[in-house]
Amino acid sequence: MSHRVGPSEQGRLQGANASITGVANLLGPGLFAQTFAVSIGGGAWHLPGMAFVLAALLVAFAAIVAVWATRASAKTAA
Repeated sequence: MSHRVGPSEQGRLQGANASITGVANLLGPGLFAQTFAVSIGGGAWHLPGMAFVLAALLVAFAAIVAVWATRASAKTAA
């Protein structure tokens, strides 16, 4: 990502990365712990691997966003 921004914008990029990392570190453990707790609970659904399915879905969503974001910037560069 640092190749896509100018030298004067590197600080903003690092700040944005740190902010996203902070939000993920704040929300991630609770989200996955709650997903695991619900999936092994005594309800109708007993899916102990649901946290892994959620992780796979989030990675797939992130890949789609990454492809979309890089194609949009490639079109503007051309």
